[in-house]
This record gives sequence, structure tokens and C-alpha cells, in this order.
Amino acid sequence: MATPQVTYQINTPITPFQFIDVLKKCSLGERRPIDSPFIIKAMLDNADLLVTAWVDKDHDKSHIEAVNDTNSDKQLIGIARCITDFSYCCYLSDIAVDEAYQHQGIGKLMIRKIEQQLPPNCKVILLSAPQASEYYPKIGFIKHESAWVKVVE
Repeated sequence: MATPQVTYQINTPITPFQFIDVLKKCSLGERRPIDSPFIIKAMLDNADLLVTAWVDKDHDKSHIEAVNDTNSDKQLIGIARCITDFSYCCYLSDIAVDEAYQHQGIGKLMIRKIEQQLPPNCKVILLSAPQASEYYPKIGFIKHESAWVKVVE
């Protein structure tokens, strides 16, 4: 199979079903509410910055499933979803790439696209999945020892 031509878009609306489809095709789906399209829709509606990666649907028909098809000729294969003030900080809440397209630099390029939307000195912050914790230092992230998470009850 030839390497697909990947195109990237900024703030292009996607459906909750497209997002869920990508999440199911990577390890991030294990830690996201993929059984609740209502929550996924809210996550998309309230994002400040969305970078998406797309390939032609004709590229690999054996892998691609029609998910709430909008008659587009492109298939969503990656998403980076951010909450940001576009000044001081940008929380990269989700970065997901379909496993069939991983290890091609797609996630790294989505992060670069995020950085291009932010001013100098703005901090990109993320919480890493355990299996990705060795990756982020390689692309310029610095580990922070005192991050805290609390789930609202």
C-alpha cells in the first residue's frame, strides 16, 4: 500500500461519530466516553482549537468504514482537540491517530499545526497516556512532576 496523502484542517467541524470512530481505532478510546455521543458532542462543541488529519476514502477501502457518512471524499484519521486562551496556555486534551496510520509523523504534525495557531511563549500542556510517556520528550515536551487530576463527583 502506498503512503497516503494526508491533509490537515484547522477547526473543521466533525461529527461525534467521526471522532468516536477515530478513538475506537487507537488506544485513546479506552480512556474516552466513546459510548456517549452526547458527551463527545459537548467535547467537540466546547473545544477552542481542533486540528484534523484526513486521507482520501479511496486510499484503503478495506480499512475504512462509513461512519455517519457526509458524502465527503475524505476519511478522518487523526484529531487533536484543545482548550486554550490563545495567550498563556493551550491544553491538548486529545490527540488521536488511527493505528493504521500511526508512526508516519501525523500526530507530530498535528502538534506543529497547533503551535502555529498560538503566539510565542504560549505553553502546550498535555497529560500523556502511559504508553506514550517516552514519546513526548522526543518532540520537545518537558515532563512536569506535579500535575493533579480530580474527577468532579
